[in-house]
Amino acid sequence: EAASFHAEESLKLRHEAQNEMGIAISLHQLAKSKHKLGLRSEAREHANESLSIYERLLHKRGIAECLMLIGEIRFELGEREIAARLFGAAEALLDSLGAQLPQVQRDYYESSTLASMRDKLDIRTWELGRYLDMETAIQLAQEGMASIGAEKETSAPATATGATGGGALSGARQRSA
Repeated sequence: EAASFHAEESLKLRHEAQNEMGIAISLHQLAKSKHKLGLRSEAREHANESLSIYERLLHKRGIAECLMLIGEIRFELGEREIAARLFGAAEALLDSLGAQLPQVQRDYYESSTLASMRDKLDIRTWELGRYLDMETAIQLAQEGMASIGAEKETSAPATATGATGGGALSGARQRSA
């Protein structure tokens, strides 16, 4: 709960400073903390807001982080196919960053989120997600999320781990099949 408090305070300050990148980062941090508390509806709302800002800024790393978090939420709600596609798309975005993403950070994403989810999801569907263009992946992440309401909340903390903060990378990406 302390993490949520600090993320909310950070969000207020960044709104006051009109720092759009900072707002996206704070929203993502707030979404992760709400997710860990089992508050999926709030986590989804903050993750979608963050995703929208990252999309507007063409910030691929932030988009990938949001896709992973939303993928975790969708997985927990039993939407395994959507989750697999979102993780595939996130992985492809991270791969596209290449040298811009230090190996230690890429290793973190791989060990903390991607590997654990890859073992739980259909690898063929995951691979299909790798070929989604960024806009389609974002639409997939946001579609149906409005229907995930408080009735799907849980008092237990989430079991999957989330991704961390964002860097300053940009550029739209499409991957051809």
